[in-house]
Amino acid sequence: MPVWVWVPEPVTVPEPVEVPEPVTVPEPVEVPEPVTVPEPVGMSVPVEVSGPVSGSVPVPGRGVDMLPLRVPWV
Repeated sequence: MPVWVWVPEPVTVPEPVEVPEPVTVPEPVEVPEPVTVPEPVGMSVPVEVSGPVSGSVPVPGRGVDMLPLRVPWV
């Protein structure tokens, strides 16, 4: 007695999807390096001297830091 085997319909392979052309990325714009401003080496504080002076003078822009100041009497 023959045995019947069910054979499914052939599977249809979908057509390949068309791949779009690769998107070209524009070249990066060259950014110039930032100009570094040299830090001031020292700060000159004008001081009027009218005799022997010894003590501390606050330097502007330095906050609470104090620079020792010793000026000989000229």
